[in-house]
Amino acid sequence: IILVSGDFRQLLPVIPKANPAKVVSHTLKNSVRLWDEEVMCLHLRENMRVKNEIAKRPNDSVFRSQLENHEQWLLDLGEGRLPCHGYDESDIIDIPPSMSKDSKEDVIDSVFEDFTEHIGDGEYYKSRVILAATNEVVNEVNNEMVRRIPGVLHTLESVDTVGDMDSQTSFPTEFLNSLSLSGLPEHELHLRVDSVVILLR
Repeated sequence: IILVSGDFRQLLPVIPKANPAKVVSHTLKNSVRLWDEEVMCLHLRENMRVKNEIAKRPNDSVFRSQLENHEQWLLDLGEGRLPCHGYDESDIIDIPPSMSKDSKEDVIDSVFEDFTEHIGDGEYYKSRVILAATNEVVNEVNNEMVRRIPGVLHTLESVDTVGDMDSQTSFPTEFLNSLSLSGLPEHELHLRVDSVVILLR
């Protein structure tokens, strides 16, 4: 018995130097040898994440409508049913205004609504998160959130010395301090009382 799960609209094979048509032709969904009469297909048609969130607020009809509309929009996006425009009418999709903001500050205000009234409230932080594509954007958002917390700002710096005495001139401290590498902390950490910190071992 072989169990194959996942969303075929998101899980594509990696074929070096292949064009989009070749990639699509090698997906499981287009396999002629795999989908025969001995294969049983089970479909997951209910969005459990949406269902669980609605169950938490059963009397909020506005919240329910927003989630259901968002769920349907995601399905239409995956199925290619959304109107497209652009050079070949297939590469540009309009994002609804309710799903986009004009600036980083607008995103923070939308996610962390009434932030100053909930500083230090663990339950408030647990239900909110902002995801970013790069470490630079993460640092910008984190520094902006710390800036909004009242109190004295504490700046902690990393050790920026080179262990090999013979190679000190090859690694100036300015260069080391400018690096923003995945899995490593930043050179400067800005903190205030009630700042949220995640400790990783």
